Amino acid sequence: MKNKIYKRVVLKVALLFTISITAYAQDPSLTQVYANPLTLNPAIMGSSGDLKVMFNYRNQLLALDGGYSNTSLGIIYPLYLKGEYPAGPAKKIDIGFNIQNDLAGEFQKINASFAFGYDMKLSASGHVSLAMQFGYTQKSLSTSVLTFDEQYMNGAFSASNPITESLYYPRTSYGDIGFGAMWYYNPTDAKINCYFGISGFHLNSPQESVSLGKDYLPRKFSCQAGIKIIGADKIDVAPNFRFNIQGTTQEIIPGVNVDYRFAESAKLTLGTWYRLSGAMALLLGIEYENISFGYSYDIYAASVFGQIGSGVNANQISFVYKYKLAEKKGVALNASPFSSF
Repeated sequence: MKNKIYKRVVLKVALLFTISITAYAQDPSLTQVYANPLTLNPAIMGSSGDLKVMFNYRNQLLALDGGYSNTSLGIIYPLYLKGEYPAGPAKKIDIGFNIQNDLAGEFQKINASFAFGYDMKLSASGHVSLAMQFGYTQKSLSTSVLTFDEQYMNGAFSASNPITESLYYPRTSYGDIGFGAMWYYNPTDAKINCYFGISGFHLNSPQESVSLGKDYLPRKFSCQAGIKIIGADKIDVAPNFRFNIQGTTQEIIPGVNVDYRFAESAKLTLGTWYRLSGAMALLLGIEYENISFGYSYDIYAASVFGQIGSGVNANQISFVYKYKLAEKKGVALNASPFSSF
C-alpha cells in the first residue's frame, strides 16, 4: 500500500524538486561554486599550490517549514610539487576531500567524497588537469515526524493511533563515481587568462530510492568556461559561463565577477549570475591575505514560486582559508585563473 504522507511534506519535496536543488533526485545547485570546486569540477584543484579549507552554507524556501539547506566542508591539498619548468613545476598531484549535508524537509542526504587529481604543464603558461572522484552517500527519510490518515480519528490527531502503512526502506546508501578535466592558461604578468573544463558526476547512476520502487540518480554533466581580464587600474573583469545537465533538467548560467584590488593581498569582488530558468544571483566577496569570505543572494522570478509568496529566495555564505604551501616549499606557481567564489 502506498504511503499517505502528510500533504505539506509532499508539497515541500515537489517544490524543491522543480528547482533542481532537492536532496531527492537532483544535486544541489550552488551559486558560489568556486568556493568549493570539488562540487563543480575536481580538476580545478590543479590550478593552485595552496592548501585550502572551504566551508559553505546555503538555504532556501525558509518560509516552508525550514525549507532546504546545504552545508559542505572541503579540503584540497597539493600533495606532490616537483620538476621545475619555467615559472613552476611541470607536474603536480592533488588530493581533495569533501563532506556535504543536504536537508529538504524530512529528507537528509550526507555525502563524503575523495578526489585525486593530476596537473601537467603543457607549456610555460598552458596546463591540463585531470581528476577522479569517488564518494559514498547515505540518504534517509525521518519517519518520526510523518503523520498518516489512520492517526486522524473524528477530526482529532493522535500519534498513538495504530497505522497500517510501511515505509520499508527509510534509509539507503550507495557509492558514487565522478571525473573532471580542465585546460587553463595563466601566463606570468599577462593581461588575460582563461579556462575551459568539463566534469561528470554519478557516472554509475546509483539507485537511491527509499521505497520499494527503483529511483536511479541521473548522471550529471557540467561545462565551465571563463576569461579574466586583468586591468592596469586595479580592476579585473572576469566573465564566466556554466552549463549543467542532469536527467531532464538543464541549467545555463552566464555571469561576471569584478575584482577591485586594494593591495597585493586584498581585494573586493562583486559578481552576478543569471539562471535562464528564472533567477538572478548577486555576490559580495572579500579576500584578505589567506582568508576569503563571500555572501550571495539568489532572487527567483515570481512565476517559479508564485503559489508560496515570500521566503523563496536563497542565501549562501562561504569561508575559505588558504595556506600557501607551494610558497613555503619555495616553488613558483602562476596565479590561479579561477575566482575564489
